[in-house]
Amino acid sequence: MFYTRKRSTLQLHLPEGWPSSRAADDLFCYAWYTDRSRETGIARLPEIPHATTTVVVAPAGAVHFVRVSLPEVGASKTAALLPFAVEDATATAPEDSHAVLVEEVRGGTSLVAVVNREWLTVALQALEAQGLRPARLIVETELAAQLAATETTHPWIVVWSPCGGFACLRSGQSIALDLGEGNSSLPLALRLARNTNRRRDEIPGEVLVYTAPGTSTPNLEAWGRLLDLPVRHRGEWRPELIDGRELRATDLLRGTFASKQDAKCMCGSVKVAAGVAAGVLGLHVLLTLGDWWRLSSEARERRAQMEAQFREVFPDAQAIVDAPLQMQRGLNQLRQQAGIPDASDFIPLLAAVAPALTSAALQTDRLRYDRGALELDVAVPAGEGRDSIEKRLAVSGHRIEVRSISAGPSGEIARVRVSAES
Repeated sequence: MFYTRKRSTLQLHLPEGWPSSRAADDLFCYAWYTDRSRETGIARLPEIPHATTTVVVAPAGAVHFVRVSLPEVGASKTAALLPFAVEDATATAPEDSHAVLVEEVRGGTSLVAVVNREWLTVALQALEAQGLRPARLIVETELAAQLAATETTHPWIVVWSPCGGFACLRSGQSIALDLGEGNSSLPLALRLARNTNRRRDEIPGEVLVYTAPGTSTPNLEAWGRLLDLPVRHRGEWRPELIDGRELRATDLLRGTFASKQDAKCMCGSVKVAAGVAAGVLGLHVLLTLGDWWRLSSEARERRAQMEAQFREVFPDAQAIVDAPLQMQRGLNQLRQQAGIPDASDFIPLLAAVAPALTSAALQTDRLRYDRGALELDVAVPAGEGRDSIEKRLAVSGHRIEVRSISAGPSGEIARVRVSAES
């Protein structure tokens, strides 16, 4: 049954040994999440419900965890070096391994997850054939580590299954377990881990044992004596009940596999981003054109008002080229005809600047009037700058400008130009 709802997440658990020759008969545990609910179940792959986001959980037996020393290089170079760094520990050719960095320890041994490249490729192809494209592919051991993090005793988590199972240690590393001489005998790998961690002083507070469905509980009392640790049975191992939606430390879809799996999603994201950018650009162009049209209309309206006022005052004008300038010239001409002095005439300019010269105690050597401006040669103290002189001679409604300062017979002479601001 294929169905999808908005904002849903599928947590799909791959069974041990999958995909195999009888993959069509394999049963998958899953958890299907929405914003308000969770559904769990067991079904064949074609019957698994679909979701907007799929998180796949690989069995612990498909992945090896090793600790290796890595050179201090960039992230991209580290990813390329990982298959070669784990070659001795896994006895696998680099081209056959896919390795991802789980925990980087600068100057120490980093934790690396290693999976067979062919198995990962086949598994992803089988999932995609059913329309399932995982956003992440984490390892079952990370779910066990999340369980251990909720305990105050910092325990080891042991998952006991017909094939042996695995143990999740405090260091974040997981080890595969063998059945040994019998179902109840202590696995050799667990005993070696106990001895190694004792030397490192990383002894857990206890060991919590989960049993896979259909697996009998081992002799935990004998295990406790051999490990010299409290060993407790915590029930059946139901990983689909552990929320792994936010887990990503052991995500295997990194490096080359990330690019293959995310290509279609990235293409869709680029198309959406391009569409949004085009929409924003189009809206910006429309708003700019609208603003330009509004300002142009206002300018035409004001120009028409100024021309109408000019026509009302000077009805005999032949043509209107620049209404404000023509209006100013016409008013100046009317003032002259009426005998009204203009602010830019000689007498008004001299009357305006004379009090400032007197208050500043500056003596004028020469006067010159030309085209509405009065030029003065003023004797100033030696070393006084232009800004200082302009401030001392400042007159409201007039523009004071020091053109030059030169040496005179009895000191320095500043050439000052006075004009009306209008």
